[in-house]
Amino acid sequence: MIHTTPKAVTLFSSKDTGAPKLTASAGSLKTLLKACLVSGYGDKQPLGWEMPFEQGHVAVFRSKSPESNRHFLRVDNAAAKFVICEGYLNMTTASAGTGKFAYNNNYDRFGYCEYDRNEQPNWWLVGHDKAFMFIAAKRSLNDTSILFFGDIPSIVPQDTGNTVLFSNSSTSEYLSTRSLGFINSSDDCLL
Repeated sequence: MIHTTPKAVTLFSSKDTGAPKLTASAGSLKTLLKACLVSGYGDKQPLGWEMPFEQGHVAVFRSKSPESNRHFLRVDNAAAKFVICEGYLNMTTASAGTGKFAYNNNYDRFGYCEYDRNEQPNWWLVGHDKAFMFIAAKRSLNDTSILFFGDIPSIVPQDTGNTVLFSNSSTSEYLSTRSLGFINSSDDCLL
């Protein structure tokens, strides 16, 4: 049986006062994630994550919660309209880590801006100190990009090491990806 503890979540939105713009330029999603997770914006407080490494358009995020498994999310936003997302068990620099859980060969790309747009006007990030979901809406709300990273409950008794890295995208964005990467305390898998 899964044992869960309810957690309050915070909703960030492109409609918030002082919210960062999501554009097709390099670094845009990295900057947005940094604002929501680490530094805050306007009157919004951040989710309480940290960014132990930042180098150019690359940022590494992880939860500061002592109850979290504290795995790392590496986001490389050097290209326009997409980021390369990778999960790691441990990282020593913005480009070096061990226990990688992500696809390779372009399947690690998360497209956040439609191929023919310079700006993605509607976005939301909802989360707490151990997990978050980012959503970028396309021209219709039934066509979205979703990025999830963080801790999830386990069905294995006393297993607290589960982290999920999930992203999906539709065919209307710059690059399409459908990937799910996760790691648990005993093994790592990609689906």
